[in-house]
Amino acid sequence: MRRQTKVVSTLALGAALAAVMQGCESFDKTMDSVDRANTTAERVDRTADRTERNVERAGDRVGD
Repeated sequence: MRRQTKVVSTLALGAALAAVMQGCESFDKTMDSVDRANTTAERVDRTADRTERNVERAGDRVGD
């Protein structure tokens, strides 16, 4: 009976480890998505700043 319990415990531990590994893979994919989103947000901010400067310069030229 002990041997059977040990085998079942080992199988349960293996299944738990597989679930954790799968969860880690999902977490890594999520973090990659977050990194890409942050990169895109930074790019959008730089574009907005550049556009704002261009609009100001264009307004200055029109005022001349």
